[in-house]
Amino acid sequence: MVLMKPKYVSTLQYIEGSSLDPNDLKRCLVQKAKAVIILSDKFSFDAEHEDTHTILEAMVIKNYLNQINQQNKKSGEQTMTSVCMQLLRPESITHYELSLSKDESTKYDQIVCIESMKLSLLAKSCLCPGLIVLITNLIKSSMDPDEDLE
Repeated sequence: MVLMKPKYVSTLQYIEGSSLDPNDLKRCLVQKAKAVIILSDKFSFDAEHEDTHTILEAMVIKNYLNQINQQNKKSGEQTMTSVCMQLLRPESITHYELSLSKDESTKYDQIVCIESMKLSLLAKSCLCPGLIVLITNLIKSSMDPDEDLE
């Protein structure tokens, strides 16, 4: 498990809870975080449901951060926490952007869509043969070495 490796023990902490619960967000000190990362279950049978749940989590976190910013406006402290999320379907990106109110910004948000990435890589490989092999080799060579080698 990654949390047990010596180089992560002092810097990484696992906190169990729900991102939909404001008490858990407060306990995690999400307002002091530089980024919140929300990952989807890419093996889910219902991609639409999974994306809806991910978008809901992002909206709850953004609303919580907006409330904290409203409370801290007098003291001049503003949080600039970016929300990074993984979505499964490209249409969900539009749903997320339309679901936010006018005062909420997506300026600091990052959305990674698996399906869009696959299709983009496929299209680029038509223009540049061998690109997928190159990227695959780069990803595989940048992974941590096996436990046997250490």
